[in-house]
Amino acid sequence: MERQTRLTFDTDSPEQRRNLSGHESVKGYLVTSIKDAKAAARRLRTALSTELPGISHSKALELTAAALGYKNWNTFVASEDSGPVVVPVIRTFPGPEASRFYLDFLGFSVDWEHRFEPTLPLYRQVSRDGIVLHLSEHHGDATPGCAVRLRVADVVALQRHLLNSEIYPLRVGLDTQEWGVELSVPDPFGNTLTFHTPRL
Repeated sequence: MERQTRLTFDTDSPEQRRNLSGHESVKGYLVTSIKDAKAAARRLRTALSTELPGISHSKALELTAAALGYKNWNTFVASEDSGPVVVPVIRTFPGPEASRFYLDFLGFSVDWEHRFEPTLPLYRQVSRDGIVLHLSEHHGDATPGCAVRLRVADVVALQRHLLNSEIYPLRVGLDTQEWGVELSVPDPFGNTLTFHTPRL
């Protein structure tokens, strides 16, 4: 799940505040990543080139960060790099099947593992390409049958990779929607992972 923030600009100068809030090119701009914030800063700089001649790119970045609620641009970037906002917990069962599916088939890597005792259920974090999941064998942590949406850069390439895999004989197909392309993959425990690439 992506963090989504709409820009609302504020400065110490009432004149600049009117200039910033009055531009439809930046008002309500949706930001979900550092890339989006940089794009918003470029739009802001272009929009203000007449009212505030000489506004620098770095100043536009600082104004964008402030509009997002951060002290400065560096603070915003550090917060975005700190990790995902939400980490889904997915129920799996004891045995090798979870590793076979999530690691060997989907290409996730194990970040860490935890057991209270050697014979007790396994809890671990796996990740790939910025996606982070928690896989739990604990009965009370999650319920089989959940559905999770995971954003990827190129869902078509992912589908091609899975179709060429010999690990699972899944013939997963792409679903093209007005908002993007989706690929739903069922896991062995009744859960469904929908990878999607938004339409830009």
